[in-house]
Amino acid sequence: MASEKKPKDPDPTPDPVQAVSISARAHLECTAGPEKGQRLRVAPNVTLIGRDAACDVVLSETAVSRQHVRIERRPDRWLLRNLSANGTLLNKKPVDEAVLADGDEIRIGAKTRLRFVVEEVALSASGRPQFRRRAAPKEDEAPEPEKKTAADAEEQPKPSLFKRRKRLFVGLAIYLAGFLVLLVLGLIYFSGGGLIGGSSEIPVLLEDDVVVSGPGGEARRITGIRNALDVKFNYEVNPILAEQGKKEAIEQYRTRYFPGHASDLYSAVRKFQQALGYSGGRGFFEKPAEDKIFRDALDELIKAVLRDYNQAVLADKGDDYRAAWKGYKHLLDVIPERENPIYKNVALRLDRLKRLHDDLK
Repeated sequence: MASEKKPKDPDPTPDPVQAVSISARAHLECTAGPEKGQRLRVAPNVTLIGRDAACDVVLSETAVSRQHVRIERRPDRWLLRNLSANGTLLNKKPVDEAVLADGDEIRIGAKTRLRFVVEEVALSASGRPQFRRRAAPKEDEAPEPEKKTAADAEEQPKPSLFKRRKRLFVGLAIYLAGFLVLLVLGLIYFSGGGLIGGSSEIPVLLEDDVVVSGPGGEARRITGIRNALDVKFNYEVNPILAEQGKKEAIEQYRTRYFPGHASDLYSAVRKFQQALGYSGGRGFFEKPAEDKIFRDALDELIKAVLRDYNQAVLADKGDDYRAAWKGYKHLLDVIPERENPIYKNVALRLDRLKRLHDDLK
């Protein structure tokens, strides 16, 4: 009797086509706003989105903050972080930090909508991306151009070093530019050029925040005039108070051109911001016309305070202490909040003038 043949053991080596892992990458599709229809790249590690030209994704809408949101890539997920006092909506809900998923809608500013799209790239067992082979051309399609020979390749000049290392040179240029900016700011700070009388206790406020190094090498952030005025309130949602505050703010904003009414402009901006707080903490109004009025009021207030503040500082530096005193007092009348960084800075300057000039007491 013939003996039965035993089946062979399966090959323990897996099929290389089956031994794959999935590496995800992502991009943003702008579905609404000035960049509607554009596909925006999401960087492999961190993607900064905002109106500033230094951001990875630059948006042109004025309601978008200079640095509005950041997308961070983690080993197993993407994280969305809100950086703006104007707020960010993820799938129509306000968030400060949230995990992103394929198809999520990110809403920033008044009009801009971004759809987060995840792509999957198959990896081979060696860890290299697998790309699809190009299909053979059909009979009615034009044939591919002939491949160049080695002699043809030798005739082509090699690209310059700059072209071959373009990204490296651009990165070095950005790094050096940032280093020079920090160096100049540090020299201004410690030499007293950006301070009244060279006193390191009262720095000059700029329009935007600035980070400086202290005597011990520690970094500290000086709040700029824009962020001191562009604040975000979080209240319990109350549609009645939100609508009432919005109407009062619009009415008060209409009196901004009358002489001596600068404080009304500040009050109108605060009422707008409080109305947004009662609307769920978002940083914009649903109706574009109302949101534009709020943005115009905020921009006018920032420009007016920055102008009056710089004029008072210049008078102080030029030893016209009476004009400086008058300018500082005017700013305290416009900004009555004692915890506001602008109020604190101006109050210190007034106190310094009183100590230097007896006739001001």
